[in-house]
Amino acid sequence: MRLIIEWLDKDDNVLFREDKLPSMSFGDTAQISPVVPKLDGMRFDKPSISTVTLTTAIKEIMERAANQYIDEHVTSFRIQVLEDEWDKKRLPSYCECCGKFPHQYTLSDNDYKYQVCANCLSALVNTALSPAQFFSLIRAGHTTKEHLLHGDFYDDETGEALQPR
Repeated sequence: MRLIIEWLDKDDNVLFREDKLPSMSFGDTAQISPVVPKLDGMRFDKPSISTVTLTTAIKEIMERAANQYIDEHVTSFRIQVLEDEWDKKRLPSYCECCGKFPHQYTLSDNDYKYQVCANCLSALVNTALSPAQFFSLIRAGHTTKEHLLHGDFYDDETGEALQPR
């Protein structure tokens, strides 16, 4: 996925935009700060100041100017997440029960479809899912109103199979 980060002023006008970030995955971290406009120029008339002192002084002045500019102009920011198209095409969809293996079967039960691997298909059909598998299906968007996950077969709170075959 790619991030586009925009720093906005009080009227929601974009002051800075960062869109040349490397592609990231979930869990990755990136440190990003707005690029502050450069000062036109500086003049120092003290030739006796050492280079280290001068460098430190310039750095402090630039940091103060940057912070002041950000404080005065930036009021909010907006982040857009763009998914890379190739990720969707290349990655297989995984089993909704275990999430460990690519799904091999699509089981249709009335209006509901379950995408499961061979290992989980048997447990689903025999109403013998583990609590982890049951809650994984619930997180995937299924509900206990569906026949295979109905309250007669599973405890809604614990996910325990009540009538495994």
